Amino acid sequence: MRKETYACISGISDDIEGRSGRGGARPLMAVSAPASLRERGSMTSGMTCSRLLKHWPVLDPDESSFLGTWDIVMFVQLIIIAFLTPFETAFLVPRWGPLFVFDRVMDALYLVDMGLELFTAYPDPVRTAHMVRVPRLIIRNYLGGWFWFDLIGILPFSMFEAQCTHGVLGFLHRLHILRLLRLVRLLRLTRVKKLVHRFNLHFGFSYAFLALVKFSAIIIVCCHWMACLWGHLGLMPSGHHTWLTALRESKGGPEELYKGPLHVYSLSLYWAIISLTSVGYGDITPQTVIEYWAATLCTSVMAGIWAYVIGAVCGIVSTMEPHEMNFKQTMDDLNWLMHSRGMPHDMCLKLRRYFHETREMNRRKAEMHVTDQMSPMLQGEFAWFSNQQWIEKVWYLRDMPHDVIVFMSRQL
Repeated sequence: MRKETYACISGISDDIEGRSGRGGARPLMAVSAPASLRERGSMTSGMTCSRLLKHWPVLDPDESSFLGTWDIVMFVQLIIIAFLTPFETAFLVPRWGPLFVFDRVMDALYLVDMGLELFTAYPDPVRTAHMVRVPRLIIRNYLGGWFWFDLIGILPFSMFEAQCTHGVLGFLHRLHILRLLRLVRLLRLTRVKKLVHRFNLHFGFSYAFLALVKFSAIIIVCCHWMACLWGHLGLMPSGHHTWLTALRESKGGPEELYKGPLHVYSLSLYWAIISLTSVGYGDITPQTVIEYWAATLCTSVMAGIWAYVIGAVCGIVSTMEPHEMNFKQTMDDLNWLMHSRGMPHDMCLKLRRYFHETREMNRRKAEMHVTDQMSPMLQGEFAWFSNQQWIEKVWYLRDMPHDVIVFMSRQL
């Protein structure tokens, strides 16, 4: 036993000396210690991350009341951004003041919203009815998606424009490129669709009503953006003959009408509206090549939007009250049938009265068609809620189990 132990120790010693002689290797303990420390450190960090993700709070948009309130705040902020950002870019020079502070507050709110996105569940792309609530997947989905666009959207380009007047940034400032970069904030408007979807889940707006609101918002925002673009072209530096100087020379009027952001914006908005509706009085016309190109682009876009909106609105209005439209169509068909068959007046009166009296019954049939598409559990809940008022008045039904009452309600 002693010989075997001695031989083992001698072999290990020879191995260490051989390694030292060949490459100056370190002792075994010196080699293995850093590796073990690295493994222990990686294990510790992995355990810390797993422990952190285990207690990571997840907010469900369908259940969290806080997210419902926050969505309203963000929706108001997006409306402000949609109108204020183009107006600032077109008419206002960045400077320190209340408006600058207000913009930074908007950026801070949006930064908080970016943080909340790391805790908010999102719909499963495969099964859209299910929400993904795994923290690791939530973080990966946001960082691999809209995070970078949101990050660019909060960069304070107005600060760069206000402070950089020399060098390359000064050259970009003179070319109005830094001013145009402020429009990057409009990337935040991509959140509107998601917020409207959440609102519709909570409040159940009519899709026809939402479509009318959407088309109205498109027209208003389009006119506003075109007015800001046209107004910016009119406020070119002195020495340029623009549409604003031509209008002042041709129509005259008080000098204040052609100075100041709000006055110029009112003239630009007037031009945008008459261009959108294809009225075109001809009192405001382009004067330079840039203005001709801008007017061509604006009128082409607005004409397409106007034609699309008019056609879509006509189709939506005709389907806003489907039950009423179906009843009127049925009555028209009935009148045509009685007239083609030459029925007497008394018979026609009896048939019309019958269809008017069965109007509510047809509405009930339409309701049954909708409820048939629900799951059995939801059908029972819906039936119990619809009949709850008289079921609670029956004394021997009050102490029955809820499942029994739901089953009875479905049979009604």
